[in-house]
Amino acid sequence: MGFGIMCGVQETLIQLTQQAAQIKDLVKQNEQLFCENRLLHQKVQALMNQLFGRKSEKLDKRQLELLLGELAALENDHDDDPPPSTPPRSRKKRKPPKPRLPEDLPTETVTLDPDEVKADPEAYTRIGEEVTEELDIVPNHYFRRKIIRGKFVKKDDRSRPPIIAPLKPRLIEGSYASAGLLTDIMLKKYVDHLPLCRQERIMKERFGIHLSRSTMSDWVWATANWLKLIYGHIREDLRKTEYLQVDETPVRYLAEEGGSSQGYFWIYHHPGSDVVYEWHTSRAATCLDNMLKGFKGTIQSDGYRAYPNPSFPIRG
Repeated sequence: MGFGIMCGVQETLIQLTQQAAQIKDLVKQNEQLFCENRLLHQKVQALMNQLFGRKSEKLDKRQLELLLGELAALENDHDDDPPPSTPPRSRKKRKPPKPRLPEDLPTETVTLDPDEVKADPEAYTRIGEEVTEELDIVPNHYFRRKIIRGKFVKKDDRSRPPIIAPLKPRLIEGSYASAGLLTDIMLKKYVDHLPLCRQERIMKERFGIHLSRSTMSDWVWATANWLKLIYGHIREDLRKTEYLQVDETPVRYLAEEGGSSQGYFWIYHHPGSDVVYEWHTSRAATCLDNMLKGFKGTIQSDGYRAYPNPSFPIRG
């Protein structure tokens, strides 16, 4: 029992001795830092006086050298001290890089064999392969589609009128615009923000196709009317929700009487759902009446004073 107590006392003394040594080192470091801070402050003040002070306040060159010498001596004292131990930084796990190409991207496979193998394939055995991938693109190319519908008459009864396969319905009757061409024009105009005048120039200069912007403008109008059915379904779905975000964006437009005026694109959005755009020439609250007819939910807007209307609640 006595031996155990003596061992415990000895360990306690050793710990106290180590702590005392650490405290002594900390006191020494604190004194050095205090002196260094004081000298740095004097150095900065001396330099400020040298640059901006009056002639009587400017420091003598020998005084400045003395301050710099004391500061250098303190820095040399710090050089003898062991560098403080810094805990190792924990490395963050790197996220795996996202694939550059989607998995469902159409793939074309090209196989290249040496000329010697092509000349005598039976003399060689395949032992492996090397795969090199590249991303390629086929530029937009236009083509003419000829739809040929044969006319037929019955052999044993020539009195009957000729028969011909019916032509598939077209988006614009009497027009040579296909559904693919109309889709391409609409996407370039409204998704890629490529106006019709630039599309006209691109088709003319790159492909030799003369298609005026006025014709394309008529096609855009007709295609937009075809999309009204889809637009109506999206609007009805938004009306059935209980919460809408509404805002308007100013857009300059050409007025029929000449010059330009300011109109507004009104945007209606439900988080996680679709978006509806409406065009109005003002930002009055009455512009909401058509879209919000039958709506019984809450609207979030930017709190413009013209928005509140007794017919529906608004949360600004």
